[in-house]
Amino acid sequence: MSLQTAEVQIHGANHLEELNLSFSLMSIARGNCNIQVKPVNDGFVGSVGWLKISIDRPIMNGEIFLQKNNFDKLINYFRGPFPRPITSVIILDQELVISSVGDLLLSEEKSLKIVDVSWIMPLT
Repeated sequence: MSLQTAEVQIHGANHLEELNLSFSLMSIARGNCNIQVKPVNDGFVGSVGWLKISIDRPIMNGEIFLQKNNFDKLINYFRGPFPRPITSVIILDQELVISSVGDLLLSEEKSLKIVDVSWIMPLT
């Protein structure tokens, strides 16, 4: 996925931060993905988040939970500038089926676990 926008939202008097990311999909035609990255104090076993894929629209929405120190590092990494967009690769608990022309083939809405996430940040 190729990053289009990134913004930090700060909620309430408790100053709760989350990172809102908007991606265009690179291996699936005509699709976008919105991910909220949230800090947590405890690690996760089995998955780091979830992804919901709509059957009605070419949009995916999800959440990724990172330990607080990794969340803070990620925000600092995003400060750029970068010679090209940041990319992200998420590993899901199920394989997606894509046609030869790049269309995602779904018969129903999907709710999948995100088991891992990687970030590629170009150096200047």
